[in-house]
Amino acid sequence: MTADEKDLLKKIETTSEVADDLGLEKTQEVVEPGAEKKETAELGKPETRAGKEVAPESEQVIVSKPQAQEPTQVPVKKDPILEDIENILADNLSEIFIKLPDDKKLAFKQEGEEVAGKINQMIAGGKIKISKILDWISEWLKMIPGVNKYFIDQEAKIKADNVMKYAKEKNKA
Repeated sequence: MTADEKDLLKKIETTSEVADDLGLEKTQEVVEPGAEKKETAELGKPETRAGKEVAPESEQVIVSKPQAQEPTQVPVKKDPILEDIENILADNLSEIFIKLPDDKKLAFKQEGEEVAGKINQMIAGGKIKISKILDWISEWLKMIPGVNKYFIDQEAKIKADNVMKYAKEKNKA
């Protein structure tokens, strides 16, 4: 056996290695002397025949499906006052929120967080105007489809009163 044949026999074994940068599996395929290989249109592999010179190996990359990973999110610490205000606003709305269509849930939640942020800024500024708080809460609650106007007014008034009580407690402390 010549040195070339020994090298060829070593290359006949298929080797696998993982590409570090992409996490892809890379395999090498070797053609034995005398073996015939026809070109396939899908893969575009070169045609090799027994009498022609053949490249000793061809590379093939196998792409594996990425595994589903849970999105990692850094927990954001909210201001405790803002959390308390959000809890006051969310009080007694869990059933209504669950019944909302999926496309409105996110918008409703974001709007509620905006209202809580405005109220938090107002409390931090020291000038608390119940009429503004009542308007913000009413506008937010109007996002709920098919809800009675009187329910919105009543719920907004209850939530505004609870926010005022909370603000007075915070100012005393």
